[in-house]
Amino acid sequence: MIPILPKMNWLSKFREFVFVVDIVAIPIGVVAIIQSSAAINLQVQSNEDQRVAAAWSQVANRATGNSGKGEALNLLFERGEKLSGLLIDCESMGGRYVDDPVRRCKGAPYIDGLRLVASDTQISVDDIHSRLNSISLNPDLCDTGRLDIIDADFSGATLASSVIYCAMMIDVTMKDTWFSETIIANSWLYNADISGAKDFILAGNRYDGLVAEGAVFTETDFKETQAAGINFSNAKFDKVNFRGMEGGDYNVSGAHFCFSSNTAYPPSEEHCVVDLPESVLKEMWAWSDMPPIGIGAINEKLAMIKRCPAELRTATFGKEYADYGFVYDRGYKAPDACAADNQSDG
Repeated sequence: MIPILPKMNWLSKFREFVFVVDIVAIPIGVVAIIQSSAAINLQVQSNEDQRVAAAWSQVANRATGNSGKGEALNLLFERGEKLSGLLIDCESMGGRYVDDPVRRCKGAPYIDGLRLVASDTQISVDDIHSRLNSISLNPDLCDTGRLDIIDADFSGATLASSVIYCAMMIDVTMKDTWFSETIIANSWLYNADISGAKDFILAGNRYDGLVAEGAVFTETDFKETQAAGINFSNAKFDKVNFRGMEGGDYNVSGAHFCFSSNTAYPPSEEHCVVDLPESVLKEMWAWSDMPPIGIGAINEKLAMIKRCPAELRTATFGKEYADYGFVYDRGYKAPDACAADNQSDG
């Protein structure tokens, strides 16, 4: 007689085993996915950090000509990096100044395609270029979305096809900087120095303590500009419009109001300032031995500009407050001894 073996429910046991394995495997799989995702995120962050570090290295790299600094600065700005302490001036980058025939940097660092536009500004770079005369020009529009450029030096550099819009530019130096199709608009230039700068467009900005000695302004429109002091001494104006400029304390000693930016053509009346309203004239002044220069009819207006006696120009002029740690006037404010009713040449 064949014995009857106990029934083995092996299929049921197998299913129980598979179920237990599944229960254990699910959390393990979830943990693995989380760990994998975290690893990917860390790698992405690492790559991003490397890009930012590489951009800073590119900006600091001592190189003349076009070394990709424009793109590097754009990336740093887009990543929210603070653009402070930049040294992209002529000599720091290995260039040298020459007079040929005007002072400029030989081997200048070339910054191309700079796009520093506040992130929440409702206007594109192309709009700024194409509609500069129709867009709203007022730095107060940018109070909620302003970018900071602090303690930067672009002296002698060349900025080409660039836009700086809605910027707070503090202690920025752009002496002898050459601008090509570059716009600085709706920005606040505080304690900035653009002495000797050439061929730029400034519109709708606010200036407090701006030094523009020897700067060349070509077809610049100061519409909606607010200024608490500009040192325009020895500046050169080619078809410039001052209408709509608000503020005061403009030192125009030795400034040329009919300058020809094209050296092939001599200064003439067609290059004179387009509009110089009385409200702006009343805020201008000049040293008696450095009168503003004009040609033809505009001389009648320039004669209305207040003159200050040259003997008031002391060695400490423009630096009265430097020893106290304050921002001094940098030569834009007439001495107190030069009374408001001081007679002009007219």
